[in-house]
Amino acid sequence: MISLISIGFLIVCCLLLFFKNNKHLIKKKLRLGAMIITLNAIICISCPPPYATCYEPLPTDGFDIQNADYNQIEYSAELEIVYSDSMVIHGTINYPSTKEYSYRIEDLDGITIQKDNILALDGVMDSDESEEFEIVLDPSITVGDFYLYLFLVTQENQPDEKNQYGYYDNMASGGYILLKIIDAE
Repeated sequence: MISLISIGFLIVCCLLLFFKNNKHLIKKKLRLGAMIITLNAIICISCPPPYATCYEPLPTDGFDIQNADYNQIEYSAELEIVYSDSMVIHGTINYPSTKEYSYRIEDLDGITIQKDNILALDGVMDSDESEEFEIVLDPSITVGDFYLYLFLVTQENQPDEKNQYGYYDNMASGGYILLKIIDAE
């Protein structure tokens, strides 16, 4: 619609080059220009509230685990850690929506190995953009495969049972991370 009006506007502008004082063409040019401006204004404000633009809002609570491989199909990511006395998982929470986060590490049979609250490296979850954190793995965790679940609640409020889709309630988006503790060779 706007493109047709714009083409008409260009034609009238070209005609005005030859017929400079034609009042009828000047009126047409002003009307077509006003229509273009009005239609552009209508299109720009037609986004649904409460967003100021038509773009998708930024996702909240995006966990980004350092050195994780996110190109997986069965689970959201895979993380390999070399077994040692001091194993640490480093990560970032992008656009946090709460101040309470926690994690749970389970073996492949669903037995909880370790769980705790996630604390910001600076001590306080106070940023609107991102918070860095680390998870210090218990030295009793041995070589093997584990599931790392990230939650939007404290460790006391983590659910015990999975829902019909195989996920815990209040989990961070993206499912779970396959944590592989490997031998140092």
